[in-house]
Amino acid sequence: VFTMNIAICDDVKKEAELLETLCHELNYLHTTLFLSGEEFLSSPSLHDFNILFLDIEMPGISGLELMKQLSFSHPSLLVIFCTTHQELMQDAFGRNVIAFINKPYHPHSVKNALETAAGLLKDFYPVQMEDSSAILRRDILYIQSDHKYSTFCCRDGSSHLCRRSLKSLLEELSPYGFCAISRSTVVNLKYCGKIKDGKFFLTTKESLSISRRYSHSFIQNYRNFIAGVCQPTSTSAP
Repeated sequence: VFTMNIAICDDVKKEAELLETLCHELNYLHTTLFLSGEEFLSSPSLHDFNILFLDIEMPGISGLELMKQLSFSHPSLLVIFCTTHQELMQDAFGRNVIAFINKPYHPHSVKNALETAAGLLKDFYPVQMEDSSAILRRDILYIQSDHKYSTFCCRDGSSHLCRRSLKSLLEELSPYGFCAISRSTVVNLKYCGKIKDGKFFLTTKESLSISRRYSHSFIQNYRNFIAGVCQPTSTSAP
C-alpha cells in the first residue's frame, strides 16, 4: 500500500491552488505546488511523487520540455497535462503522459484523471532492489529463486539479480496480481496466456511448471485475479 503523492506545476499560482483544492475535495490530500519547471526539478522530494499535473505553457522550462526530461529520468512518474490551448496537445504525447485536462478545471475531469492514475500506479509502482535500482511492476513477467538470489525476468527479455528473498517479494506483490506457482517461482498473472497440463503459459509463449502443492491456491488466486479481486489466498510461502 502506498500514498499517492501529487505534484502540481503551474506558473499561475491561483490556478495551481484551485487544482489543489479540487484534489483535496476528492480526498487526494498529499499535494505540493510548484510555480516553475525549474522549481520542480530542484525539489528534494522529486523521487517521491507519483503524479504530476503539468501546465503545458510555462516560462523557462516549458511543460513539454519538462515532460521529455522526466520520461527518461523518472519513467514511473505519471503526467497529466493541463492547458487552455487544445491545439498544443498534439505535441504533448509521451510514454508517461496519461491524460489531458482543460482549463478552467472541472471537478469531473480532475476526478477522471486521478482515477486513471490510481489504476495505473499499481503497474507503475517500482519494486526496489537491494541497491538504489528498481523495476516497475508492469515490466516483471516472473521471479525465480535459487536460495541466495531472486531473478526478475522482464518482458523486454532482460533479467535482474536481487538478494531479496522470494518470500518477501511475494508478500509485497501478491495484492497486485502476483502468485506463487512453485516453491521457487512467482508469476505476474497479468501475463498469463493460458493454463494447460500443469503449466503456466506466458503471453510470450514461455511456459513454467505449476507445482502440485501450489496448484489449488494458484487456481483460486487466478480466479480472484480474473474477477478483479487481487487478494492472495492463504498458502505456504515459498
